[in-house]
Amino acid sequence: MIAGGDLLPLFLHDEELRLLMNLAAQLVAPGGLFAIDATRMDPALLRDAAGREEWGEDVRWRAADGSEILRDSRLLPDPLGRERVAQLQIRHTLHGEGGYVDEREPFHVRAWSPAEVEGAASAAGLQVVTRLEEDRIRWLLRSTYA
Repeated sequence: MIAGGDLLPLFLHDEELRLLMNLAAQLVAPGGLFAIDATRMDPALLRDAAGREEWGEDVRWRAADGSEILRDSRLLPDPLGRERVAQLQIRHTLHGEGGYVDEREPFHVRAWSPAEVEGAASAAGLQVVTRLEEDRIRWLLRSTYA
């Protein structure tokens, strides 16, 4: 089973992370694998970046018709002032014929530490067997759930 697409930052509360890990442990067979792939967010950088007005370029690509699409984003402060939580806003800009800007509504993201993720996994009966890369939480966990 794989949890990809930067799923972890969308969980804002400890209980949500515990539920994810418990469900994963129950769904994979004993000895089965659960893979996580998520951007690792540094809480201090998240806090410092939130509230800057400027947009940062995330990715740029060409559409089939040759026009260029730019995806950029910015972090906004959490209206509730929660630690390690910010709002992420994304926009897409199409440069070319019929160009437009699609600015999405902000949504909340949380910076989880590797220790928090590993603690929730361990409590659910999942054991980290592989860690890849430092800028992402890209782990393979083995189920010990019975």
